[in-house]
Amino acid sequence: MSGRSNALIQIAEKYPCQTYVEVGCRAGNTAVQLHKRFPLIEVILIDINDSTLRKDLLKDVRYKFYHMSSIDASNRILDNSIDLIYIDADHAYKYVLADIKAWLPKVKKGKIICGHDYSKIQHPGVVQAVDERFDADEINLITDTDYNDVYVWWVRA
Repeated sequence: MSGRSNALIQIAEKYPCQTYVEVGCRAGNTAVQLHKRFPLIEVILIDINDSTLRKDLLKDVRYKFYHMSSIDASNRILDNSIDLIYIDADHAYKYVLADIKAWLPKVKKGKIICGHDYSKIQHPGVVQAVDERFDADEINLITDTDYNDVYVWWVRA
């Protein structure tokens, strides 16, 4: 199991969720690991590129897939309807900030918005966007054990 999957499971154990959204899902492996641990959650996967998505997930009714941009997908989701959202799409500052702004209203009060690759060295755009949008005392970090100096960031909405 990946370091990011372990981090998400830690978060979901602390803040139980019924609805999980993953922005930038690639193959969908992180969502599959979370779904194995919490089989009753609704899983929504979003990625502009569907060529890397596991084909079995497209046929599995437990997963809903939006093949479109993060911003377009966010417009299809009701505000205050998501328990856990995980952002791991384009890591450039302007895209991370746009994803946070688009998805934060979708998160239920007291639930979690989070993302991958919080790393000043490897992904400074992620750090800049997260630090700009949230106060330092709101931001929590969990080490991604698969990489050096990479964290999953999370904030309670």
